[in-house]
Amino acid sequence: MDDGLWTILSDVFGGREGISGEVLFDSAVVEEEDEEAGSAFSKDDGTPKQKPAPVAQLAAALQGGMEAIAAALGSWPSSEDQMRSLTASLQQQHEETRRIQEMQLQLLRKLLLQRHD
Repeated sequence: MDDGLWTILSDVFGGREGISGEVLFDSAVVEEEDEEAGSAFSKDDGTPKQKPAPVAQLAAALQGGMEAIAAALGSWPSSEDQMRSLTASLQQQHEETRRIQEMQLQLLRKLLLQRHD
């Protein structure tokens, strides 16, 4: 996996909890346990904080993932010169493929002629 993409994904999903409440990225477990121990009860009335619904957690995770993908795609250069270069490369590959297919066709024709003789 690309190092830049790995960095983005680990930053985005590092501290996220899954639908079941498990942390998705193991390296964040130690830091979050310390924070959660002190903040399990609200400071005002001592009642436990409620976790968001699984659907809300999923939506937050999906949003974070889409933001990470958008950031990764946005960092790629998209100049017109690169598009022309890519197009030229594809055309060259297409021509090479056509030449190979033409050679294969000629060989098949020769084989057919030899079989009939």
